[in-house]
Amino acid sequence: TAGAVSCWGANAVGQLGRGNTTSSLAPVATGLTTAAHISARNNNTCAALASGSVQCWGENTFGQVGNNTLINQLSPVDVVASGGPGPTTATAVSVGDGFACVRLASASIQCWGRNADAQLGDGTTTDSKTVVTVLGVTSATSISTGGSHACVVVTSGLIECWGANAAGQLGKGTADAADTGRAAIELAGLNSIDAGDSHTCGVRADGRVVCWGLNTSGQASPPEGLFRSISAGLAHTCGVRHDDTIACWGANTYGQASPPAGTYHGLSVGWYDGCAVRGDGRVICWGWNNA
Repeated sequence: TAGAVSCWGANAVGQLGRGNTTSSLAPVATGLTTAAHISARNNNTCAALASGSVQCWGENTFGQVGNNTLINQLSPVDVVASGGPGPTTATAVSVGDGFACVRLASASIQCWGRNADAQLGDGTTTDSKTVVTVLGVTSATSISTGGSHACVVVTSGLIECWGANAAGQLGKGTADAADTGRAAIELAGLNSIDAGDSHTCGVRADGRVVCWGLNTSGQASPPEGLFRSISAGLAHTCGVRHDDTIACWGANTYGQASPPAGTYHGLSVGWYDGCAVRGDGRVICWGWNNA
């Protein structure tokens, strides 16, 4: 059913949103029926609803659920602001490691959760249990969060990133400690971007992929060819080619860079796995399966 959310896998801190901590080998319903966009990473899941509000669940050590507590949430709860209701015009949500961000209809960005590496973009390194506004971003077309950094496409060919930069994942040409400012990078014709754990990749308007940041497993060394979309994980990256097949590169210890043959129109990769949607709507996953 359109808008319904089901989850599967590990559930030690309630990241499946089923109201308990029992893991599941098969999809289980969360009770959400109006989700417009969803994102999951590590021990957290968030959904932007059709109403424009945002709900999250799972681990809450750093306030990454966004409900003004530090208590793990076993079911979806509303993300809030310090003075009351949270986002009401969210169009997309992206979950990082211990933090999350949303794009609003105004093209601004709000984030919450862990902020040790300035990944919330609010000019501080203080964690937040409620939403804070990313400073200076007013024309974002998309948002992507990585391990401890985040990036937005501002205009075609211009991106801005903030947060951790020990591996050069912000793309500013240096690898250094995080600071509370933003790095603006101009890449000709860049249409979309995806932040991995410590690397970042984008797709140009002509379909070519460009990556930067940590490359110890080849995760930032894309193959030749043209792509429609891309998804960056811990140490591997996958993309949907123009012929709708999937290509992956980087670490493959658990088979995470060996997708099944076939054609697909949607893709998302995690730390050691990946999932994609076939043309008939079926979801196919590959890689690590021990949770």
